[in-house]
Amino acid sequence: MEKPQKFSTSWTESAIDNLLLRIGATAFLVLIALSQKLWLTDRAFPLMPAWEGFSVSHTFNLVLLLVLVGLLVAKAVFPAKGLGLIIVPVVILLVLIDLNRLQPWTYILLLLFALSGIKHLFKVKGLVLYGVRILIIGTFLWTGISKLNPHFLENTFLTILTKALKVQDTTFFVNNPEFGYFFGLTEILVALLLLFQKTRILAVCMIVFTHLFICYFVSPLALGLDWIVIPWNLFMASWVVIVFTKVLNPVDFDWGFDSAKAIKYGFTFVVLVLPSLNLIGKWDNFMSFNFFSDKTTKLIIGVESTQIPNLSPEIQKRFKTVPGGGGGQMLDLLEWSFDEINVPHYPEEWVLDRVCKSFCQSGIPEKSIIFLKIKGSLLSKNVERTGCQSLEYKE
Repeated sequence: MEKPQKFSTSWTESAIDNLLLRIGATAFLVLIALSQKLWLTDRAFPLMPAWEGFSVSHTFNLVLLLVLVGLLVAKAVFPAKGLGLIIVPVVILLVLIDLNRLQPWTYILLLLFALSGIKHLFKVKGLVLYGVRILIIGTFLWTGISKLNPHFLENTFLTILTKALKVQDTTFFVNNPEFGYFFGLTEILVALLLLFQKTRILAVCMIVFTHLFICYFVSPLALGLDWIVIPWNLFMASWVVIVFTKVLNPVDFDWGFDSAKAIKYGFTFVVLVLPSLNLIGKWDNFMSFNFFSDKTTKLIIGVESTQIPNLSPEIQKRFKTVPGGGGGQMLDLLEWSFDEINVPHYPEEWVLDRVCKSFCQSGIPEKSIIFLKIKGSLLSKNVERTGCQSLEYKE
């Protein structure tokens, strides 16, 4: 039997649903405004369509974007119940045009609007509240697990120490990198604490502190990179406070079976179970809540200096001369991505291979171009060198 929701003060399920969706729509609008070139097709940074050969006109893409913006404005202003059913397919089509748009925040907001649409379609009581709680738990659980890897210890952990915590001498932590596991284990602990009423407030305080710390970490006061996630972290913190302090019920998986529960089980499976496939490379990183984990592959493109003029002027200026580069120049795809579209590019290797192939088809001789795929930092030993011939072999 469905347990009634208990709310603090005069809150109701409908009021909280509307607030969560309005926050989500506002967040999406802010993030689109901060990453405008991401949502356009007329740019230098390569589009990464869902499958090779798929493309649409600039006009069609722009129309889709304007439709999405209009729907989000309507959702942010009016408590229209059926808009989620329209927002979801529009976002999916925009993502298929360019997978770079499937940022972690896009995925989470897509799931939010899917919850809203399914609730409206199938009349599933409490679905949005339940789903947002599971999303928050899943986010912290899997982002914590993703940080339990050596690349996080050798890169982001040391960056946090030097840039955020202003540690001058990191020798001790370089020699004892296991202290870096504190961050991942803490996030896993927070996810578990949210499950119990007695520890929920402690977990909420820890989460709010974590989001504020991330805002500081990516700000110009510390790292000065990926600052677009600052508003996203503030929005997420507000979600946490709403669904774990205004709703008094514990997180109840409500075992049993009927159509409503089947929908909840399905959503729980997507958020809590499917990310486990990322551990064996069978589920994408951004859909597995891999944030600041250094698990994703970075791509460096090296080209002989004499061949740089064969590239477009916009791409030429992205290459830099590297000391010891043997007369060549290097392009860091992640740096280019942040600089032009203000977000990290989609990090899956099969997508990066397409970017490499586009350079191989630019008229540069095969012997004059090389690709470095890096796990962790540039100093990592986990560097794969590939060329155009190996990419042809992969096909």
